[in-house]
Amino acid sequence: MSLLRRSNARGGELPKELLVRLFGYALDDLPSTGCIATAKAIAKVSKCWRAVLYGTPSLWTKLNIEFVEECLVGPGDSEMVEETPVDCLGRCLMLSHPRPLTISVRVIILSDHDVLQELDGRLQKTMNMLLAHSYRWKSVRIIGPDDVLSQLRHLGYQRLRSLESFTLHLVNTPERSGPPSYVLMNPAERPPFETAAFPPGLHHLEVNFHLPNLTVEWSTLQSLVIGFSNAGACRQVLAQTRNLQHLAISHIGRSEDGVEPLVLSNLRSLTLSKCAADNIFDGLSVPALEEISLKEVDREDTSDTSDHVAHSSNAPALRERCNINPASMKTILARVSRILKSSKTPITAFSLSCGLTAHPVYSYKDFVVLFPLLPDVSRLSLKFNAATDGELLATLVDQCPPLFPSLKELSLFVETECIPSDDFLISSPLIEELVRTRQAAGLQRFSLRRTRMYHCDDSDYDLTTRVYPSSSLAQTLLSMSKEGFEVSWTDGYGADVMEMAKEYQMHVR
Repeated sequence: MSLLRRSNARGGELPKELLVRLFGYALDDLPSTGCIATAKAIAKVSKCWRAVLYGTPSLWTKLNIEFVEECLVGPGDSEMVEETPVDCLGRCLMLSHPRPLTISVRVIILSDHDVLQELDGRLQKTMNMLLAHSYRWKSVRIIGPDDVLSQLRHLGYQRLRSLESFTLHLVNTPERSGPPSYVLMNPAERPPFETAAFPPGLHHLEVNFHLPNLTVEWSTLQSLVIGFSNAGACRQVLAQTRNLQHLAISHIGRSEDGVEPLVLSNLRSLTLSKCAADNIFDGLSVPALEEISLKEVDREDTSDTSDHVAHSSNAPALRERCNINPASMKTILARVSRILKSSKTPITAFSLSCGLTAHPVYSYKDFVVLFPLLPDVSRLSLKFNAATDGELLATLVDQCPPLFPSLKELSLFVETECIPSDDFLISSPLIEELVRTRQAAGLQRFSLRRTRMYHCDDSDYDLTTRVYPSSSLAQTLLSMSKEGFEVSWTDGYGADVMEMAKEYQMHVR
């Protein structure tokens, strides 16, 4: 900013195209108070800058609205840390006219329903202001409790001609008294959710709760994230998605009915939750499949806002039976194997998360039989519980011939205990050995992220800031990065362990 001021003071006015690009970087979190303050500072530099800033609608079209309460210490301790000013939103909407809008609304309340009620007036005003500009909606992502999503019930009366991407995520809500809101009503008792106006230009749709009367031009969708009440409903929708390339099924309820086979000719990427893999119909063929992900839902994890509401204990009217037992694994493995074998193209990306629930019924060992079916995988992502599935890395190190021989990128998401003496990243040399051996075999990129099972004390924080940066693993990764190997290691606190390792190395020298 100071460099631009000096350039302007010398009479070297920058071209408008460059100013627009630079201003866009500065206004990356509209309509937050900080971003609006930055805009006011820019406007004071010169008349030219002010004219460009307020005369370029595209600078004001990306809006990120948040009402977020974050847990600071434990489940009972929380504090409101972010609330987007409604007045700032109105100004951005005015300045962005008539350009298409990209909107993200995120409402996360952790403590109790009273906090949500206190916000009710501002939330309603925010949603009404956005709905007043629905004609310009291009990409909309709304994550929030039922009170927020219920305000969209009459969305079908809007003319969403520009809409290309639409996401609705119902998140766990605090306990409440009185009758349930629209979204939490039993689906059989709901009045229609007016969504008939979804335009033919809609390419991406993501919904994590059942909308039985959802009316969409399925044939135009390219990306779909959704759950189904049963396998028959799943096939009925998928049979209409001839242009679908990316599919994530977050839930399929149990069903005893037989379902006809189906070929999804254009599908490139498939994600299945545990219950979806168990209950999906036999005979699904995906000849162009290139990427597959198997995801275990952690029902204790409220940060995963994409999880289907059928798994939520906070929405008993919408909860559905999809519990998996060990006997289900045979069915799951058989169905996933058939899907893998149906692909006529190399599957180059594989993601697996397992062992993350409070009482997991299967582990990575159940899926090892699938690994030989994936010889062309170059991008591998594994999310696992170090306490129960640490041997997964030993399998990757010791297996001969090696699993995933074409591997170029490896991402590990490791969940650990809050006991420093038992910390997996310290006590086990497997990660370091795995990265070393795989680099010699062609691995080019490695990322590691550690998360914790629950809130930890100061000794856990010391692991991140002192022990990890000085560890052999960190020093090895640092040396490899200097040779062109791409490395990332972050902790659940948001700390960059590799940056701290660099500082540690400079300090000791």
